[in-house]
Amino acid sequence: MENGNLNGLVRKINLIGRYKHCYRIGDVAKKNLYKYMDFVSAIKALEGGLYIVEPSHWKDKYESRFYSATYNRVDTTSYYPAKVYACCFSQKRTNEAAWKVYVADKKGLAERCVQFTLNRVELRKQLDSYAARNNMRVFEGNILYRLENEINGLHKRNNPHYDELFSPLTEESYLSLLLLKRPAFSYEEEVRYLFIDANDTIKKDGGDDRVIQLSWSDIVSEVKIDSGCCEEEMKILEHKLQLAGININPTKFNLDKEKNEKSLIIE
Repeated sequence: MENGNLNGLVRKINLIGRYKHCYRIGDVAKKNLYKYMDFVSAIKALEGGLYIVEPSHWKDKYESRFYSATYNRVDTTSYYPAKVYACCFSQKRTNEAAWKVYVADKKGLAERCVQFTLNRVELRKQLDSYAARNNMRVFEGNILYRLENEINGLHKRNNPHYDELFSPLTEESYLSLLLLKRPAFSYEEEVRYLFIDANDTIKKDGGDDRVIQLSWSDIVSEVKIDSGCCEEEMKILEHKLQLAGININPTKFNLDKEKNEKSLIIE
C-alpha cells in the first residue's frame, strides 16, 4: 500500500525479472496474494478462470475516472490511451473488511465469502505465458491511495502535477492514473493487474470483459470459507476444488475468533 503526498505520482514501468510480457509499475513484492470472492463468484472462477474487465465496468466512478475520460485536449502524439482490462487482489491475509464487503447485500450462497491464497510468482508465470500467446502485456502495480479532492483536481491545467501527467501523456502516466484510489478502500491493500491487448483496442460502452484460463492447482495454496457455511456448501466447494485439480481441504475462517486471538493482553 502506498500513501503520502503526490510527489512522484508517475511510476516507472519495468519488466519483472525474467518475464517477457509481465511488467511492474513502480515497486512490487513477491509475497502471496489473496483473492476475496463471494461463494458464487468463487465457484465460477474455479469452473472458468480469472475474470478481467475494463475499468469502466466498475461501479465506483473513481475507479474509472481517468479510464473513461476524454483526452482530445491532451498531447497524445507519443501515446494514446489504450483499452485496458483489469483484475484486483489483496496483499492482506487477515482482512476483516474484505470478508464483510464482498458479501454485503448478497443473498443465498453469495452470502458466504471465500478467500484464496495465491502464489504470486506462479500467477505471474502463467499470465506471462497467456500474454505471449495472445499478443498482450501484463502490468502489476500497487494501488496508490489518495484523497478524493486530490484526485478530483489532477486533470486541471493549473494543477501542479498536470505537466507530469499530461504534457505529454505517456503509458507510464496513463497506467499510474489507473492505480489511483480513495483511502476509504485502503483496507484492501490492493494490487491491480492491468492487461493491454495489441489486437483489442476499441473501448466498449459499459465495459468489456474476458476470462483467462489458469491452472489453479499450481497457483492456489490455501482456501478459506466463512465459518457460517453449512455442510452442503462446504461439500460443493470441496468438489469444485477437486475438479480444478486443487488437492486442498478448505478450512473455515472464524473472524471473531481471529480477532480475539489477537486481542491485547494487559500484564
